[in-house]
Amino acid sequence: APREKKATYASWVPVSTFLSFAFAAGFTFMLSLLLGGTVMDDWGWRIPFLLSVPLGLCGFYMRFRLDETPLFDEIEDEDVASTPLGETLREHGRTILLFSGFIAATALSFYIFTTYMSTFLQVVGGLDSTSALLSTFVCQILAACLCPFAGRISDRIGRKKTTMTACILLLAGTFPAFALGSTGSMALGIIGQLLLGSGAVLTGVVTAVLMSELFPTRVRYTASAVTYNLAYTIFGGTAPFIATWLITATGNNLSPAIYLLAISIMALVTASRLPETSKRSLDF
Repeated sequence: APREKKATYASWVPVSTFLSFAFAAGFTFMLSLLLGGTVMDDWGWRIPFLLSVPLGLCGFYMRFRLDETPLFDEIEDEDVASTPLGETLREHGRTILLFSGFIAATALSFYIFTTYMSTFLQVVGGLDSTSALLSTFVCQILAACLCPFAGRISDRIGRKKTTMTACILLLAGTFPAFALGSTGSMALGIIGQLLLGSGAVLTGVVTAVLMSELFPTRVRYTASAVTYNLAYTIFGGTAPFIATWLITATGNNLSPAIYLLAISIMALVTASRLPETSKRSLDF
């Protein structure tokens, strides 16, 4: 990617992610229509899981065939870290912690937007599963379309302003998103999901490019993997479970919104301490 367009190029990573989730929601929506609710609840829900097996094998084949990046090839013979994890934690531990704080908001907003809101629309809003899946499908298609524009904005205003704006969008849109989702109206539910999705899109796009810009080539993959997976394991994978548990424990349907707000505040603080990297070359 040209140095001044790195976020625009990187934005296609979340595009593929949102389209994948949209495909999953759309496929499940069509399956629900074809089989009906009773059959879907009885055994139809197994079909998407079974189809994931050949898809996983395709993904493994594609990953196995990928080439290394040109920058890594250049240093592979003489400059690759002998103990990449140890060197990464020793020399870049502070950056990993700060970046993990921001990715926590990326992970939480992404999984609430793509996964949990469909459940929230049904359990709290009272929508049937077909309507909730359709709402989620529409919103994720729109989110995928927004990603390249978010990348262009980030290239124009810089990473620090992008991360701060993303956190502010989450802080401003989270409560209205959950409030609209609880009304039982699919139209208002879509608006609510899009309010939440605007922050999720911007955090996802800037995260995709920051993983390359923040770390030098010799430890770039290790540092990115540790940072990304640490945050996604703790805050992303657990998001639907914690959101459901919070409602059960507190009796407050908006308690997941409070959780997301708290994480967004943490992300805002940690993002403010990250360096500006938009003009940085990746050849370091």
